[in-house]
Amino acid sequence: MDMNARIQIRTNKELKEEATELLESIGLDLTTAINMTLKQIVNTRSLPFEPKAPTFENAVLSTMDEPVIAVKDDDAFARLIADA
Repeated sequence: MDMNARIQIRTNKELKEEATELLESIGLDLTTAINMTLKQIVNTRSLPFEPKAPTFENAVLSTMDEPVIAVKDDDAFARLIADA
């Protein structure tokens, strides 16, 4: 297949770096992965994933790595919120 079309996109730097690192770990480069995704869209006439809005569960799970702050009583909680 003749590769003569150019696509330019803007994305988050960290997202690009993380995706590039992950793809390289499985032997792919970003260009190949994007071409594979485009081909899959054409072949299946659909997106290769189901777009969804973030769920409450995902929002809660994304905070699981945050440090736990012990609060002894309502006054301590009020002070914590006031200091935020």
